[in-house]
Amino acid sequence: MTTAILACEILKHEVEAAWEKVNCSFPIVYIDGGLHAYPSRLRKEIEKKLQELPPEVDTVLLAMALCGNAIVGFSAPCRLVVPRMDDCVTIFLHQDDERHANLKEIGHMYLSYGYINVKNFIQDEYDSALEKFGPRRCEKLTRMLYKDYVSVDIMENGTYDAHDKDFLAKVEKVAAIMECPYRHVPASNLILEKLFAGRWDQQFMVVEKGQILQTEQFF
Repeated sequence: MTTAILACEILKHEVEAAWEKVNCSFPIVYIDGGLHAYPSRLRKEIEKKLQELPPEVDTVLLAMALCGNAIVGFSAPCRLVVPRMDDCVTIFLHQDDERHANLKEIGHMYLSYGYINVKNFIQDEYDSALEKFGPRRCEKLTRMLYKDYVSVDIMENGTYDAHDKDFLAKVEKVAAIMECPYRHVPASNLILEKLFAGRWDQQFMVVEKGQILQTEQFF
């Protein structure tokens, strides 16, 4: 029997960094990061990917978190190991072995390598609105959408250069759209490293085959 990794492509950079650091050899299957905007579709895709795995795979490490309830409500086709956290931002904000369901601050938009270079939702939505509604209405809609945000936070998880000029140029565009300042905040890749290395403590849940994961288990 063997183990595989199922990961969101938004985390691909961090997943591969952790994979290399712990000298992991498990195969990785990626899920389209754009589905995060549609949790029900994401759940169906997760189920589909799990069912498509080779029959010898008996354990799957989920490199994602609760993610809008996308990983709950279906019977596990094999043993699943998942970080016990609300989303991928909280995964990166962990820096020690204490478990926190949610480490985000209200009014903060968190960005990392994948959120800018794989799926830049804010820029994509802005460009779409600009094309559809024109500059005046687009600005009005954008201001309404992000009116409660006070900061754009770059998570320095150690897997990429968070001060790279090209990266920061993209961040600055997002911050301008949101009319917020941006800053760097401490983060890490510890959770993914522990997940791949088999160091499953209170920060993780092990869901046996046939069990149904429920939302309340994360909190």
